[in-house]
Amino acid sequence: MKIPEQQRWRVKGIRYMDDVLMIINNKGWGKAQDLFDDFTKTGACYPAPLSLSEDTGDTYLECKIHNKDKEILLQHWNKNDGSEVKQRFYKGTHADSYSDFTHKFGAIIGTLVRMKRNSATDELLQESLKEKWKELKFLKYSKTAIIKAKRVMAGKFPDTKWE
Repeated sequence: MKIPEQQRWRVKGIRYMDDVLMIINNKGWGKAQDLFDDFTKTGACYPAPLSLSEDTGDTYLECKIHNKDKEILLQHWNKNDGSEVKQRFYKGTHADSYSDFTHKFGAIIGTLVRMKRNSATDELLQESLKEKWKELKFLKYSKTAIIKAKRVMAGKFPDTKWE
C-alpha cells in the first residue's frame, strides 16, 4: 500500500537488525489496518525465505512498551520472566559455567545498566529487578555475588534502589 505524501506523518517505523517497530496514527484516517496487513503480507523488509511475524505489540528489543494515555513509558523486558524452572531464552551464563567470574560479573553489571537505561520510571525498574534477581538465583549465583552487583550499581546510580 502506497501512503499518500500528506498522510506519511501518520506512520513512524524503526528497524534494528531483524526487529521492526511501527507506530500508526489511525485517528481520522481509517487505513491503519490495511497498511499493517499489506506490510505483514509482503514480508516488508525481509528477503526470502525470511518473513515478518507479529508480536504482541507491547515489546521491542528488550523493552516493554506501556501506552499510558498521552505518555509512552519503556520498561526493561526480561524474556525469562516467570521461568524459575528453565530459561526460555538464553540470556545469562550459569554461575557454574567454565568462563571466568570476572566476565560473568561484567555481563551482569552490563545487563543491570541496560535495565536502568530501559526503564522510564524507578517503579518499572523495581518490577524488572525482581525478575532479574530470581533469574540470577536460578542460574546459581550466590547471595554474595548478587549483593556485590547491587553495591556496584548503587555506586553507579546512588539515586536508585537496587533491592
